[in-house]
Amino acid sequence: HGPVPDAVRGDAPKQALPAGAAPAMRGSTVSVVAWGSLGRSADAVAERLAHTLGAALGAVHRAGGANLADDETTIAALLRDAPTRTVLACAAGQQPTADVLDFLRRLRTALGPGRAVVVAVLDVRSDGELAAIGSDETAIWRRALGALEDPHLWFDPLEVAR
Repeated sequence: HGPVPDAVRGDAPKQALPAGAAPAMRGSTVSVVAWGSLGRSADAVAERLAHTLGAALGAVHRAGGANLADDETTIAALLRDAPTRTVLACAAGQQPTADVLDFLRRLRTALGPGRAVVVAVLDVRSDGELAAIGSDETAIWRRALGALEDPHLWFDPLEVAR
């Protein structure tokens, strides 16, 4: 019961990020930004995430909390850290809200166009292990991140059985 396709005006929808995880991180240094509720267990999540990705863990930061100034502090710290890659870790169930996308835009502006940023959405099980998220959630994130049109942005649904 939608409009006739010829009557729709505006830009075509942006393409979703392509399927597949970010290129291997073996031997690289990764700084992890724990978004929102993951901030409470940021250190443990960051260690497990770096291990899963095969990277050396650099600094661990928090963002997406109640104080928006903390996000700017995190971005400034990432500039000082100069990691090979930055991973924004979001909890399963976290939607790619305007706040998350705005943070990624500001992060890209600060880091410049060539530095890799990986968004990892993960399910932290009660035993502390990381688990993959569902395909519906993966599709939502790919579509939202694709709208940023950032060739150095990767989405990793954390298919941990690599």
